[in-house]
Amino acid sequence: EIVFASHNMTKMNGYIEEEVIGKSPKMFQGDNSNLTTSSEIRQAIQLQQPFEKTVVNYNKNGEIYICLIKGFPVFNLKGKLSHFIAFEKAA
Repeated sequence: EIVFASHNMTKMNGYIEEEVIGKSPKMFQGDNSNLTTSSEIRQAIQLQQPFEKTVVNYNKNGEIYICLIKGFPVFNLKGKLSHFIAFEKAA
């Protein structure tokens, strides 16, 4: 679930923060998104491991954009996974 959207993300995909908060990042996927890459990201999240992947996403207008995502687990003071932070840039 998306809890924060930076100006860079909204500039890259055309959505405003209110349109993405609370939604799954799957909202950016479409017909040309790679299911294997999505599965690898999901597995890294389940294993609480960092990941770096290039994905095919879709912007608000339905146009494809290639995105490099670097994801990192964030843990609370008790060492439990709190959430993931993802840094994205156009590839």
